[in-house]
Amino acid sequence: MSLLVEIKERGVRVRCICNAEDIDGLQPIRSAGIPFRFDRSDYLMHNKFVVIDSRAVTTGSYNFSQGNGNRENVIISYTGNVIEAYKAEFEEMWELYSRNDFRYNCFKEKVYR
Repeated sequence: MSLLVEIKERGVRVRCICNAEDIDGLQPIRSAGIPFRFDRSDYLMHNKFVVIDSRAVTTGSYNFSQGNGNRENVIISYTGNVIEAYKAEFEEMWELYSRNDFRYNCFKEKVYR
């Protein structure tokens, strides 16, 4: 995660969406000024992807936390329509999670509490 801070310090725009339960472990990164939005639903936000400079996407089972010991996979795509689809998904999620009372469930249903 310190890599995100380094990238931000180089002037790169970095934004993250995480599960609300991960908030405590992200404090050092949040302190660096990286904007976060959190899923506060009862469901696990299980999207794991990174859009890099609108030129590549990584996706797969890989957990970005350290030391999980799992067997993981990562796919890297440089295909334009794949990148655009992930960018659109991220922007949709970024907007949806902008409300503090919003919960986003696995069926992409808007749930307000």
